[in-house]
Amino acid sequence: MLSLDLTRIIFALGLLLTVCGCGSEQAKPKVTDPLEEQDFESYILSQNFSGAVYIARDGEILLNKGFGLANKDSEQSNTPETRFRIGSVSKQFTAAAILTLQEQGLLSVNDYISDHLSDFPNGTQITLKHLLTHTSGLPNYTALPDFEDYLNDELTPDEIMAMFKDLPLEFVPGSAFKYSNSGYVVLGAIIEQVSGIAYADYMALHVFAPLQMDASGYGTNEPVAPLDAKGYKPDGSLAPYIDMSLPYAAGALVSTLGDLAKWDKALYDNTLLSTESTELMFTPELNGYGLGWQITNIAETEEPIHVHGGNIAGFSAVIVRFPMTRKLIVVLSNTDDYPVNKLAVNLNLIAVRQ
Repeated sequence: MLSLDLTRIIFALGLLLTVCGCGSEQAKPKVTDPLEEQDFESYILSQNFSGAVYIARDGEILLNKGFGLANKDSEQSNTPETRFRIGSVSKQFTAAAILTLQEQGLLSVNDYISDHLSDFPNGTQITLKHLLTHTSGLPNYTALPDFEDYLNDELTPDEIMAMFKDLPLEFVPGSAFKYSNSGYVVLGAIIEQVSGIAYADYMALHVFAPLQMDASGYGTNEPVAPLDAKGYKPDGSLAPYIDMSLPYAAGALVSTLGDLAKWDKALYDNTLLSTESTELMFTPELNGYGLGWQITNIAETEEPIHVHGGNIAGFSAVIVRFPMTRKLIVVLSNTDDYPVNKLAVNLNLIAVRQ
């Protein structure tokens, strides 16, 4: 079974944005432990869950199903094809984009920010790898006191970086780990500088297209019916608006169960990234964080786990990979702050007893 340590790690990761009206102002959804007789579907149905779940093991799909409503106004149901905002699960794709540019010889993860953004303060101290592994010392812009003032604003990458780039570093780069969305904003700007095209276009052309992840891309401000789910608060009301320019390369992507299953397979097959790049992605640095992934293991068996979560106004997501058994659990929810992490842990408990 999954260890309590993994539960803690999943809870800690990927909390991209906490916006007004979420969390403290209302009761958060709760997830209970599964009963012995419950299978995947009956358990999920007992948890007041709205979203979609994918579970597979060594190529065999165990569950691929939507639950609840994607749009309460039109009574459109969630399905395996419904597209969700994935929040900080986006980071692994930004990391993959950096690695594709490295494979093209256009940059190195050991480059400094100043090699690509000449006017960035402390750019001669911070490497791209520091940004990728949350060891840069850059203050997290989504945790700044005035962050909520920008939720409705359409911002450029330069305008987002202006929020934090002149602030003092929180520690010497490389000396500590502190989760910071700011580092991934800088990575997005570097992708644009090196490739000569917008981040959204680079992701579409050089990450998603080669993998035929046709439903994935940069999120729009309004749902594109009937593909996109709307995001809701736990009380069922619509989640607060956020302009999708704000999360940018740290968390603005959308995807589906099927596309994330393609991504998982591509990481085994080296369809997009070379073996060397994939190994680099999953090599743990400080705090067990690789490049856009947390690397940990199941305490009882020492089986390695690759995991990341995401939370963005009205949506919660988590992806958990078990490389030794090629098991994959993906939970995408259109409820804000839903404990998808705990749900994934409990779904694995059901999986291991099957």
